[in-house]
Amino acid sequence: MNYIAFFSFVFFTSITPGPNNIAAMMYSSKYGFRKGVLFVFGCLIGFLCLMLCCAVFSSILYETIPAIKPFFLTGGALYMLYLYVVNSILKQAGLKE
Repeated sequence: MNYIAFFSFVFFTSITPGPNNIAAMMYSSKYGFRKGVLFVFGCLIGFLCLMLCCAVFSSILYETIPAIKPFFLTGGALYMLYLYVVNSILKQAGLKE
C-alpha cells in the first residue's frame, strides 16, 4: 500500500467541507474553542481509523481474491460516471450553481 497517497487522501478529505466540519463549527460555537479542537481531533482520528480499516480490508480482499480487483475498478469508475451525470443533470435543471 502506498502510505503517502493514503495519508494525503485522509488529510485532504478530512479538511474539506462536510458534516463533520459543520458539526465541529456548531460544537465550537456552543462549547468554546478548546472543546471544538478536541472535537475536530476526534473526527480526524475517527476518519483515519475508518479509512485505515477500508484500506486494510481492500488489501486483504485483493490478496485473497485477485480476480475481484477489476470489478472494484469498474464499479468505482461507474460510480464516478454516475456522479458526473447526476451533477450535470442538476446543473442543467438549474438546481445547482
